[in-house]
Amino acid sequence: MVLICCVLALSICSCDPPGTNLIECNNIGYLTTLRFVIKDKNTSENLITKGVYKKETIRLFYKSASGTYDTLYNTGAVQGGLKDTVAVSADNDHPIFSQSAAFYIKYDASDIDTLKISASADHSDPCKTEYTLKQFWINGKMEELSQPFSGTFVIYKQ
Repeated sequence: MVLICCVLALSICSCDPPGTNLIECNNIGYLTTLRFVIKDKNTSENLITKGVYKKETIRLFYKSASGTYDTLYNTGAVQGGLKDTVAVSADNDHPIFSQSAAFYIKYDASDIDTLKISASADHSDPCKTEYTLKQFWINGKMEELSQPFSGTFVIYKQ
């Protein structure tokens, strides 16, 4: 019995301290850029180009865990993006991806739509989770995503 206890004690002591086998990950801040084009439902004209909405005043926001509303800020011009495209960058593990949380787009003082994105998670890299955007809803209505998805959501307004 004493021999078994000694062997067990030696095997425990020879183990690496907890956490030494963990992979070290740098917090690089992986981002996904969401791009939105707002078009007239009947004519397909870009409503920012047309002057109906001002790109600078369009805001995306979401209800945070604390119950307050946090804004996802317009990032301005995005490489390869259209001049009249609203672009917002969010961390890959942001709740709008990881929890498919609803968020909102405010075009002006009185016009707000509810948006939701469904994404599938890829955990193959132990240092980050990447999400592939699968489906998109506006005010509860599922919108078709072009395949392959270019990364720009088209919102049709009347």
